Amino acid sequence: MVLSNEPLVANAAQGLIRIRGKISYDGKDFSGWGMQPDRRTVQGELENAISTLLRVDRVIVHCAGRTDAGVHASAQVIHFDIAEKDAMEMKDLTYRINAILPEDISIQELEVTAADFDARFAALSRSYEYLIYQGQRNPLLRDRAYRSYLTLDVSAMNEASQVLIGLHDFSAFCKKREGATTIRTLMKFNWTETDDGLIKVELEADAFCYSMVRGLIGAVLAIGEGNSGFGPNFG
Repeated sequence: MVLSNEPLVANAAQGLIRIRGKISYDGKDFSGWGMQPDRRTVQGELENAISTLLRVDRVIVHCAGRTDAGVHASAQVIHFDIAEKDAMEMKDLTYRINAILPEDISIQELEVTAADFDARFAALSRSYEYLIYQGQRNPLLRDRAYRSYLTLDVSAMNEASQVLIGLHDFSAFCKKREGATTIRTLMKFNWTETDDGLIKVELEADAFCYSMVRGLIGAVLAIGEGNSGFGPNFG
């Protein structure tokens, strides 16, 4: 079954209603969001749990933004359609799906929404947060933060990242996909030091291209490490 790139509407004439939800997951053992043959994905686990509960062949779950392998989520918005006859209290539906889902993924909340709501196309922005630590290897941070072997200049990184704010062609920072635009509006790209000694990177954009977040962070990390070459010149 091919997933459409266009917003779809829950067909009331077919007895369907649309459910909106928020999920969280630990991405360490997932090969990203999207379904892939012979790989464990977030979409695959969700669809398996919902379809198992409702005893149907497949319930397609759509998300606000496809995440890459290893990326965690705290409030990923999703939607899916179910038969009105299968509707129940949303707290009960949430509980029953979570009872089937594995421990590294959880539905936070579910609600009946408008038939034309679309998790992807209704999203105004997407946000990412990365953590970095410096110095000796810390086993407690190995699945939560990137380790830098070098001392980083946070001020220089923050200054460099502000050049990228705004509407630009980010093709130099992502893996291009045929037919997809690489023009995005980056709203936030901040580097700060936390009270516990970590470096926190916060990014927000209207949407992100494939591997764009990692590309942006990698480029600015080079600045923090003392590499003065920055890459593309934005006009």
